[in-house]
Amino acid sequence: VFFFSLSFFSMARLPQPAELPPSPFGFPLTRSVLWNRAPQAPPMRITPNKIQIQFAPTCLQLLAADTNLRKTLKAFLIGSLLPEFSDGALVVRLDRFDRGKSAGNSCTPTVTVPGDIVVPMTGSVASGRRPGSSLPAPSSTCLHTMTEAVHTPLWEPGPAISLTGACATTEESLELSVHAMLPTPQLTATPIAAVPVLQTALARKLTLDLAQPADEGEWGFLTMDASRHLVLVLASDPAAPSLPLVGIWASHTSDPSSALVWRALLHFLCDPCLHDRVFLPPSACLLVLFPAASASARFFECAVAGRDTISHLEAHAQWSTQSLSSSSLTMTLTTNEPSPAAPAPAPALAPSISAAAPAHYRAPGSGHIPAQPPSAHPQSHPHSHSHSHSHS
Repeated sequence: VFFFSLSFFSMARLPQPAELPPSPFGFPLTRSVLWNRAPQAPPMRITPNKIQIQFAPTCLQLLAADTNLRKTLKAFLIGSLLPEFSDGALVVRLDRFDRGKSAGNSCTPTVTVPGDIVVPMTGSVASGRRPGSSLPAPSSTCLHTMTEAVHTPLWEPGPAISLTGACATTEESLELSVHAMLPTPQLTATPIAAVPVLQTALARKLTLDLAQPADEGEWGFLTMDASRHLVLVLASDPAAPSLPLVGIWASHTSDPSSALVWRALLHFLCDPCLHDRVFLPPSACLLVLFPAASASARFFECAVAGRDTISHLEAHAQWSTQSLSSSSLTMTLTTNEPSPAAPAPAPALAPSISAAAPAHYRAPGSGHIPAQPPSAHPQSHPHSHSHSHSHS
């Protein structure tokens, strides 16, 4: 009896923790041929290469006044990421000044809401040196914070960028330096022929409910049924992490070069909660856009390279005290690297490899993406400086 029990136990198939339940929609038996990959137009680069910061006048006025009053300052500028790019740049609108509150040995913002971009600021009365000289270099803590920003829960897509700043003031002027860390995987989108979409309630809402478009776009994931029809899944759907996912969809935008699409792609590529991402070789996923007030969706194949690349950007600006009342004070953070050439269209759609990567960081716990061939001439520029002036 003992021998029989052991034999029966050894023959039983124990459940494997890494196994996932089968998709309720089914999925094609082959994962290498899922849609028509023939390009319909040249590919376009959808990775932002700079950050534009727009300041509300009252925000900078309070920053300058508080620094002059307290002599040394620890505070926060708070704002949000705008949904569209501006000339290839992510646009951040900072419109709140927060003195913060003490939390042990640190200072934290008084009030924040999901999606806020929080910029820790240090300030002092100017003593003849540039405020950026006191701005600390990015530390491992900053990199960990960046990783957490990218890996926020699926239903709370974070800004995925990290900003820190320093200022110095006099009675006549305000100097400001801002440093940023920005995930910059090389993403290209190539228009392709339409892929059949299963007409679920969500699909009908996105294609037929055009009377009252939402103020902000939504996004979610794409899976397939056994007949290779796309099935749209909300990003907040608790079943999404266990489904075989082939890409993302986004609404109320027709342009793949938008902050909404870029942020959603980052979550699809990096979120460790997603257990089954399906890429066509070498590393291509699908993007479907549903423009506002249009019943026709747009389909793209996205090629991915350098998923874990993080760029360091910095800018310095100086304004007179009188100009702080202007409604159009901006700062542009850039790197001094050439823009990579757009890849030539080809059915294989090999991903574009950047000729220069400012910094690299391997995010712990990231989902697997097929390995990419190394660049023929790798370069590294950890820090680049850009001088920006006001536009009023």
